[in-house]
Amino acid sequence: MITERMVRVLLSMLVMFMFGSSAQAQAGDWQAVMNLKSGTLISVKARHRVRCRFELASPDELVCEPPRFFHIGPSKITIDRQSVREVRLAHSDGANVGVGMAIGAGVGAVAGAASGGAGVLIFTPFGAAVGAVVGSGFHILHDKVIYRQ
Repeated sequence: MITERMVRVLLSMLVMFMFGSSAQAQAGDWQAVMNLKSGTLISVKARHRVRCRFELASPDELVCEPPRFFHIGPSKITIDRQSVREVRLAHSDGANVGVGMAIGAGVGAVAGAASGGAGVLIFTPFGAAVGAVVGSGFHILHDKVIYRQ
């Protein structure tokens, strides 16, 4: 039988997983950015954070392709190296949705079991749906830092 205490422990673990420290050791230098494969999904923090597909990096700048909807917006972004504060390898949105669904389904199953009866059959898919939405809106998985100024 699932107790209220077990539900609280699971929810605490969920909160720690989702909102835990994203602090990571500084990894690499600009050479690590220059060595990336073309097409790699990255997150670049300069003035603002942008997710894009890496194209190339020289000693002076980084060039990447941002997502474009209906061919609107710039096809390439060029960022001066001095402006780049951080570069991360980005997880795909599908991975974040999947993790969100799994966490949501688990929380829903625990909540449903705690409520008894057929609650598991109701709360599990509801939790998975909510988790998928959260995963698509928030990046649950932390991206690996490859460069930090």
